[in-house]
Amino acid sequence: MRIKIMSLCLLLISALLCSSCGEREPDTSDRETFPPENYHTVTNATLTHRGGLNVADPSLDSTVRAWLERCAGSDRDEQFDVYSLRHETVAGDMTTFIYLIYYPHGVEGMTASAELLEGDSGYVINVTYTLGGASGVYCLDYLSVTLPTDNAPRLRMLRDGEVLGQLATVADVEM
Repeated sequence: MRIKIMSLCLLLISALLCSSCGEREPDTSDRETFPPENYHTVTNATLTHRGGLNVADPSLDSTVRAWLERCAGSDRDEQFDVYSLRHETVAGDMTTFIYLIYYPHGVEGMTASAELLEGDSGYVINVTYTLGGASGVYCLDYLSVTLPTDNAPRLRMLRDGEVLGQLATVADVEM
């Protein structure tokens, strides 16, 4: 009796495995798709980017020092590659967004370049990391942009065409 039950279970498991190995492609007609967003370069805004800042610089604000210590904490999730700290200053109908971007990439000589774009859903700042130029195993960058909006631009960090995982923090105090 026991052998019959075992044989029946094995037969049932085999049937289930074989039925899931069909050659049909999954049906994607029930999935929501979004059209690609169109971007254009913004020419009427001021974008300031300074890279190669030193994390040991004694002139760094205490808020920045505390933030950098937390970025290096052992409790950080492995999906975060880059850390950003943002502060906003409003003057009339213009807002200045100031970012510190910390990328502990772990390889020698990585540099960043920044571009400001505008799309259907607002502003985007692309920060692209490439090998060469700077020395060190991390990048600490200052980025500032003044825009006619109080909506913060989306900050995207890219390396080799891939978007890096980011942990974003907003500071109440000026950095």
